[in-house]
Amino acid sequence: MNDDRKKYDWNRWEFAGNLGSDPQARTTPSGKRVADANVAVATRTGTMWVRVTAWDDGADYLCATFRKGSRIEVVGPMSVREFDRNDGTKGQSIEVTAWEMNEGQRRDGPRDGTAVEGRRPPSQHGSLGPPQVPVEERDFEIPF
Repeated sequence: MNDDRKKYDWNRWEFAGNLGSDPQARTTPSGKRVADANVAVATRTGTMWVRVTAWDDGADYLCATFRKGSRIEVVGPMSVREFDRNDGTKGQSIEVTAWEMNEGQRRDGPRDGTAVEGRRPPSQHGSLGPPQVPVEERDFEIPF
């Protein structure tokens, strides 16, 4: 685990949503690559917008893989930034620095029944629970 992850280990947020626009890439004056995207996350009360930032290889992956409307799963530390709106009122923005990003899977699974890489197709009940291993194949040895 890199130093940034150790520093923020207690602040780990995982979520999935859809990109509201294409990712925007840029390079910092020091030469680091960075990309930002706004992700719409469905909540019980509506839609929450989250600003996702990815650096270096993550920025390249974000720009190469995702477009407006793409489903994305993100893991990283969350922060809340306050800002002044044009009308003089205060606003808040939720921001996540992406440690991990994956192509998200629709809640009911792909229409053709195939799995997105790294995932199993959902069961008939829509669960992505652990794979079922037949009893005769399980290892019942106690390691001590």
